[in-house]
Amino acid sequence: MKILIVTNKKDELWSLIKIQTTVAGASVVTGQQFNNPTATDLIWLPNAASVDNDVFELVDAIDQRKINPQKIVMLAVAGINDEVEPTQLEQRFGSQYSDTILAYQYAVKMIDELELPYTVIRAAKTIVEPTTSVISNEGQPILGTQIGERQLALLVAKAVLTDQYLNQSIGIADN
Repeated sequence: MKILIVTNKKDELWSLIKIQTTVAGASVVTGQQFNNPTATDLIWLPNAASVDNDVFELVDAIDQRKINPQKIVMLAVAGINDEVEPTQLEQRFGSQYSDTILAYQYAVKMIDELELPYTVIRAAKTIVEPTTSVISNEGQPILGTQIGERQLALLVAKAVLTDQYLNQSIGIADN
């Protein structure tokens, strides 16, 4: 298994995901672009400011065979399925939170329309400190307001390494 992690920032979450997938025996490469035709799986950690534009790059890369993923795991924000109260979204993203939510909704719709196996992980605000973790199915409210980076990394790794959450949108938070 060869995993491509696409991200614009190599932060602690990226590092933890890379460690978790490598420990499981996967070969992991990282880049800022969707360009690795030998990767079998894709983990996409999009930037909120450009997620709606970046999804076009993903679709183009698949169409042009620059990447040929057998599975896509996308990190999204909690709130794209009306599972988070608007007051919480405004606290997290500011008064223009609806722009962020719409951008992620659009990207998730595009992922779904690719008709490739996928998992969307809708995460509460990520923090460095460890937290408990509660996974919620699509349509269930996300009650927590944050999630530890380690707990999120473990879920991303599980989603890419197994088929447990295949073709699902799942939420994760501390409550």
